[in-house]
Amino acid sequence: MGKCAINKRSIGRMGITVVLMGLLIILVSPRFSWAQDSPVRIGVLAKRGIMRCIEKWSPTADYLTDKISGKTFVIVPVDSEGIFSFVQNGAIDFVLANPTI
Repeated sequence: MGKCAINKRSIGRMGITVVLMGLLIILVSPRFSWAQDSPVRIGVLAKRGIMRCIEKWSPTADYLTDKISGKTFVIVPVDSEGIFSFVQNGAIDFVLANPTI
């Protein structure tokens, strides 16, 4: 019975160590690092055309870029037919569209 308690305790500590090491690797990895400046892509439903969408929403992306250090925000115009594939494929990080979409 004493061996069983020791083994469970050792396994528990080993499990915690493995989880902590995994988290450390994720946090230090360049792909997952918060310091990496990958652009935040904001998909905007372009009901009135691509140029109108960019003209209207680019100031918002510029404002967010100025206010949130280390991040760059870009507007990605999308149409109502392609919006779901953009989200599904990870081509955009956020979506601005009407509530029915």
